[in-house]
Amino acid sequence: MEDHRHENVPDDVVARAKAAFETQTSGPVAALVFDSALEEGSPAAERRMRFVFGLVCVEMSVTGAGAWRTIRGQVVPKSLRVQLEREGTGVAPNQEVPEGHFGFERVPRGLVRLRLDDPDGSASAHTEWLLV
Repeated sequence: MEDHRHENVPDDVVARAKAAFETQTSGPVAALVFDSALEEGSPAAERRMRFVFGLVCVEMSVTGAGAWRTIRGQVVPKSLRVQLEREGTGVAPNQEVPEGHFGFERVPRGLVRLRLDDPDGSASAHTEWLLV
């Protein structure tokens, strides 16, 4: 007997569900502990967030309008390398900024997270996925 339950599910919904499973990773997650979009209630030109995992703290802001966003922030400890992961794509390296800071220009709207690597290249943690 054939199973026809999936026939009523749009293809894009199935594709996004499969992509969601692919974005799951193991390892430490720096949890979102502050989001100005939730705390302040009204949309602002700048969204500020803070992520924490043990002694790791990431503060970031997202600005922009239309299709593009700018992401800037700082990380403690300063020695961590910050990279941007976008849903369905590879990792974008940090742009040239002082140690302990990070910046990403012209980030398309969508799901992103930060990957935090130790100086030796081993993964330290990553943030939760968030919509920018």
